[in-house]
Amino acid sequence: MDEPDYGALRTRRIDEPLHRIVPSRFPTALLFDAARNEDELLMLAELEGLTNDRLRQELGQIQLVPSGEGLYGPGATPVMAAFCHPAPSRFTNGLFGVYYAGLSEQTAILETVYHRERFLRAAGIAREVLEMRCYVTHLQQNMTLLPSTQRDSLLDPDDYTAAQRFGAALRKRGAWGVFYSSVRDTPDGRCVAVLRPRALAPARQSSHFRYCWDGRRIDRVEKIESYAIREA
Repeated sequence: MDEPDYGALRTRRIDEPLHRIVPSRFPTALLFDAARNEDELLMLAELEGLTNDRLRQELGQIQLVPSGEGLYGPGATPVMAAFCHPAPSRFTNGLFGVYYAGLSEQTAILETVYHRERFLRAAGIAREVLEMRCYVTHLQQNMTLLPSTQRDSLLDPDDYTAAQRFGAALRKRGAWGVFYSSVRDTPDGRCVAVLRPRALAPARQSSHFRYCWDGRRIDRVEKIESYAIREA
């Protein structure tokens, strides 16, 4: 299929921090954080033994990340997880990974609430409390802006066909990612869909949340606070 005519695409520098929320069951570290480069990652994996199910799960489909494009060192694992565990979403058909994030914590919450609700509803789960974790990072490369003539189709709330085609075309061109308006946090929410790990700085863990599902919807999001207690 021929690539649609997107015209001249503009890019923008995004300085705001990025907020990405994932289920807390995902591992907090370790293999990508421990390696300084791709060769060291493969050496560590071999030393640890890839018969280890946890390590195999953490590496995921690392072959989908082109050689020389991976991110390594402390804070790399939350970034690389998005690229090594692809699934169909707005800007990918699942053949490559994308790092989605909101430019505010609120946007990240509302985006993930929508997708968690869809999953829980389809699974027929009566009641559930999901533990979620937020990572914060920032961009090191410019993001591509949506072409104004096709903005509506690329931001369709339900049909991702046009957006997936656009994401594949951008990745083929070597673009770093997409800057776009949130569909779930309107009118002010903004998001990025990052197509390459090295567009991102290492991530740090920030807030923790509970998403409370009542059988129909997530009716409450609770922020989990922790305090250090000094000895008397």
